[in-house]
Amino acid sequence: MTDEQIGKHKGAVETLMHEKKELSRILQIVNSQLQRHMQALEDAGIDTDRMIENMQNQQQEQTQQRQKQRQQRRQKQESDNQKRHSNRQESSRTQNNRGSSKRQDSEESNNDERDVDDYFEDDDDGRDFNPL
Repeated sequence: MTDEQIGKHKGAVETLMHEKKELSRILQIVNSQLQRHMQALEDAGIDTDRMIENMQNQQQEQTQQRQKQRQQRRQKQESDNQKRHSNRQESSRTQNNRGSSKRQDSEESNNDERDVDDYFEDDDDGRDFNPL
């Protein structure tokens, strides 16, 4: 390992240790405030154990609902993607069919014109129409 890499890792460790110390300080403040509020609720006659249990149950239900909603969205997206893919394939087939249908129509039209030309040429027998 180069001196530059070692310096980078030492700097990262130093920074993370400082962040850990700050996080610990914040956690102590939060715990202190939580204990004060819990004590005030207990003094008011509220069963904090039951309250915490209810809060945890609500959070768990909300988490399950979010997971269910995510799963439903994923399933809907997959279904929509499959429909789009199917529609693209159908559209591609339709366009291909239209193209071949146009070619067939064009060929049939050309054949009809040739038939008409052939009919009148056969009838002509070398005579020109001369009104005079």
